Amino acid sequence: MRGKIVLAGLILSMSGVAASALVGAEASNDLPGTGGLTSFPSPILSGNLLSNAGFEQGLVGWTADGFSVDTTMTHTGQSSLRLTNANLMPYTPSATQTLQLKKGVYNIGGWVKVSGLGATTGGGVRFCLHAPVASPWSLTWSCTAVVKGTADWQYLQMTSITVPQDTPAQFLVDAYKKPDGTFWVNDLVLTRSQFPLQSFMLYPNYRGLLFDDQSQVARFNITLDPLGDGLPTDFVLSGQVTDESTGTVVLQSSFPAAVSLTASFDCSSLLVGHSYQVSFQIHKPDGSQPYSYPAYRIVKVSGSLRASMNVSFDEQNRFLLHGEPTFILGVYDSGMGYTNSVPQWESQLATDRHLFELPINFYLNYWYGAAPNSAMLPLLDDLQSHRIYALTNANCFESDTVEQAGPMWLLNGPVSERPARVAHPAFGGFYAADECSPSLVSNVFGLYQLMKTVDPGGIVLGVLSGVGDIALWRDALDVVGPDSYPMYGAEPAQGYPFYRVADDAKATSDALLGSRPFVSVIQFFQFTSLGRWPTRAELRSMSYAAIVGGANGLFYWSLGANALAYICNGSDAYHSPAGSGSWCQAKLDNQANLKNVLVELKALSPVLTLPDRPDLLAGTSNSTVRTRVKYDGTTAYLIAYNASNSQQSATLRLAVEPKTVSRLWGGTSLALQGTSFTDSFGPYEAQVYKIDF
Repeated sequence: MRGKIVLAGLILSMSGVAASALVGAEASNDLPGTGGLTSFPSPILSGNLLSNAGFEQGLVGWTADGFSVDTTMTHTGQSSLRLTNANLMPYTPSATQTLQLKKGVYNIGGWVKVSGLGATTGGGVRFCLHAPVASPWSLTWSCTAVVKGTADWQYLQMTSITVPQDTPAQFLVDAYKKPDGTFWVNDLVLTRSQFPLQSFMLYPNYRGLLFDDQSQVARFNITLDPLGDGLPTDFVLSGQVTDESTGTVVLQSSFPAAVSLTASFDCSSLLVGHSYQVSFQIHKPDGSQPYSYPAYRIVKVSGSLRASMNVSFDEQNRFLLHGEPTFILGVYDSGMGYTNSVPQWESQLATDRHLFELPINFYLNYWYGAAPNSAMLPLLDDLQSHRIYALTNANCFESDTVEQAGPMWLLNGPVSERPARVAHPAFGGFYAADECSPSLVSNVFGLYQLMKTVDPGGIVLGVLSGVGDIALWRDALDVVGPDSYPMYGAEPAQGYPFYRVADDAKATSDALLGSRPFVSVIQFFQFTSLGRWPTRAELRSMSYAAIVGGANGLFYWSLGANALAYICNGSDAYHSPAGSGSWCQAKLDNQANLKNVLVELKALSPVLTLPDRPDLLAGTSNSTVRTRVKYDGTTAYLIAYNASNSQQSATLRLAVEPKTVSRLWGGTSLALQGTSFTDSFGPYEAQVYKIDF
């Protein structure tokens, strides 16, 4: 992991650089965009946790059926582990070592030599870490790339593997898909990435901008994980706020050391227009074992600036579009060629995508990452007329960095084009990560610094395929969220596990410590030929599942290739035949399902953008019914979702006795028993209640 990240010839070194130095002439306005974590942290790596990692002691510590120790072929030392013709074995051979791991972030690796591996059958060799030991591996399952063919010794690794709790785990040498041929492995490695002190800025929650009309108390989550056997209480924890322009320490404090705590500074005295660095340190009482985490930059600004920012957040974790609280409703798209004309964009989006039938406020076509301003500015003009914002993508994907993904406009286009695009009223920001490996966090962090500098008043969005790694990304993106796709493959007898959408949203909120708004991506496609498209009821269910889990925005994947665009016209990757009449009934029906759900959510937006008030609900009798409460000062709105595939009943108890409770849709009143009311829910059903006090 690096503190300096090289991006297309531009070297960004964030340590100790004032915000004013990074907001160059290309920024679209005077907004400072470079607050937040100032440099990417470098962990301290543990020693190798594997025993007998070079097989010098034979197979001691390993279970390795089908493998043998080879003393004639080694990377270092006197021995290696060899496997020949896994395809001839009645089982899939593997070499494993079981360990007890602490909660944390781990790295695996090792050296591999291959000879004719997978030449005629099977896959190859890879290293994996999974937990728990027995299937299903619900805590983690991470593997290196697969190697096959004939090649001399090469190093395979996978970094930043999150283990979310203390657990038994297993390191695995995997003969993937039982290949023929031979491979040798040697000098295997399992290490833990450790931060004796780690801080995370809970608030201010948008790019370190401390608006002077919101709370002036800056809050940080501090976790201590000292090296060795020392307990956090053995350490002294201190923090300070330093004016970057003068180097003067303006605030400082000591805090009680603990495994986890919240440290805060009252920043009322900070000066508007000044940038400050907030840093924390630990050391032993005698001054030994000092450790500092990289500083966070806070910039004090006028609250009036929010109205000039296309996108920002408020202290209640709501998305703001030009200062107005907004629930994000967006769609992904791909395909369609560029055009340089607003009328042609209007015709194309209306005809090929029926886009403007959908009450959305965000649009992301990730095939336009290289599109120049000659195409994108007319697109933004057209979207603006429909009150829709667009994101420009320059993103990693899986294990590929943005540089490997292709010549993206942000990095390869003319720098002179940047101001015009980001200044456009319909420019919402950048899309920087799409289901990326956690090993790419440091690369995206560097890209994020550039994006904030280019566009000080927007967002940088990234979406992950799993929630276990979200905590690793929270300082590398403005907005991070899960894409929970429960409708994979053939439908199980018990139905698809739609509860996963609610679970993943809740896990995302927990990983962000409730300190950032996030979006969830909802499945709007058929996942494999064995699967099917979601029904209208299932789209609605997944949407509310994400909302009760804490999402303040939803994106739907996708209107484009491998999704809606491929219904009817199959291999045509670019567009349907001209005219809405050319849409087949299946395409029209699925579009209508999405439109129906979006219309309902758009109508509910005034409720969804209200502040959260979980304290107004005292309890529920059924834990499978998940809830979220909104409040406008006089009326509460309770969103309830049944996260099970069976009929459920729940009694919901309010903290204050209400006058009336009714279902928002249909207005049906429910009988009150003091502060409680009872209702029933179908499988994966959601209800919204209006509660008058």
